[in-house]
Amino acid sequence: MAKGDNRSEKYITIPFSHSRLAKRNRQLAALMEMSAWLVKTEDVCELMEGCLDIVMSRFGMDTGRLYAVSDDRTCLELKAHRGMDVAGLEQIRFGEGFTGRAALTKSFLAQRVEDLGDSERARILRSRGIRIVICVPLLVAGRLEGVMNLGARRSIRLNQNRVDLLMAMGQQIAVALSHCRLMGHLSRKVEELHQRKEVIKFFASSISHDLKGPIIAAYGFARRLLARCQDSFDDKTRFYCSQIMKSCQAAMELLEQINSLVHTREMPMRLEEVALEAVVQEVCEELSEICEKLGVSVKIACRLPVIVADRIMITRVLRNLIHNAIKHGGADLIEVGCDETPTHYVLWVKDNGQGIPEEAHKDLFKPFHAIYSPGSNRTPSGSGLGLSIVREVAERHRGSVWVHSKPGAGSVFHVSIAKQGHLSCCVG
Repeated sequence: MAKGDNRSEKYITIPFSHSRLAKRNRQLAALMEMSAWLVKTEDVCELMEGCLDIVMSRFGMDTGRLYAVSDDRTCLELKAHRGMDVAGLEQIRFGEGFTGRAALTKSFLAQRVEDLGDSERARILRSRGIRIVICVPLLVAGRLEGVMNLGARRSIRLNQNRVDLLMAMGQQIAVALSHCRLMGHLSRKVEELHQRKEVIKFFASSISHDLKGPIIAAYGFARRLLARCQDSFDDKTRFYCSQIMKSCQAAMELLEQINSLVHTREMPMRLEEVALEAVVQEVCEELSEICEKLGVSVKIACRLPVIVADRIMITRVLRNLIHNAIKHGGADLIEVGCDETPTHYVLWVKDNGQGIPEEAHKDLFKPFHAIYSPGSNRTPSGSGLGLSIVREVAERHRGSVWVHSKPGAGSVFHVSIAKQGHLSCCVG
């Protein structure tokens, strides 16, 4: 009797003994023995060999084979065997022989060797002294994971309890096979993800160190040369120095966009609440200098919601769309807004510029496709990756991108982002 909180608690203790359990309930003891073995190893062959040993010992069988369904689910593959030569029996097709029939019908089968329909197989089994053959399908929720084939050199008494126990132990083995298959699949996926992560790290490192350094150096030399020798240079030489600096800036922008595209495609998403209005204001502050230079104003057209998304990716979307409208659209007014459907938020960026010909729409979101609007007084510079990044972000958020535009009527770029309930499956 125990005391606690001024109250008495009555309980009964009963010592547990596996040996006594085996005497009281042999079936339950067999299932517990199997369960204890199944947690000891993750190696499929070792696991199956131990399972076969337990079943053969419990039921007094002389031979045994354990098959698992192949990964492509076209045949049975031998994973463990005891007591017989298995040459030629490493793979069995569904419907082939006694084992294949048990797999095809998902049925428990037991038969005397002398009654087998396949006379050649019966002859081989008799030559090895086998009189009884039992096949147990390994099933999980109706799904076949394998077949256990057992043989005995003497008559075996079967009743419903023994058949039930064989089927229950078969189900335990099937669950273990299913878990091993799942673990193998997950291990391969983890290894693939690890390799991709290493590639991303290497690529980003190459951009940061191997490519950025020389470009920055070239830009610095051209600027220093122009500053020191400007008075002695003619107009043509000064123009060349200026073009070198512009080319270096364009190369830096390209590297940054490539880096952004790779990270957008491959890096795990970090979902959080994102206040769209704050993001738009942040982007506008970044682009205020070029807006002032080109006489462009950016305004928020309606109340912008707080959404669940990857903040860095959403910032890239708005930065790229607004920046494109400023540099390439020929607009003096850019509006940012957001509509809503039952499943998605739809961000949009609208400009009153020259518009884009309809035949160019299909290529807009492809990598390295630069925007150019006929009649615009701004040049089609840039990496051609900005809208490709926008598309990648939308797709990773279970959304899409599209544009409404025609020459002389401006453009509206739309980006749909799945709402939280429709987004949770896409993290990672």
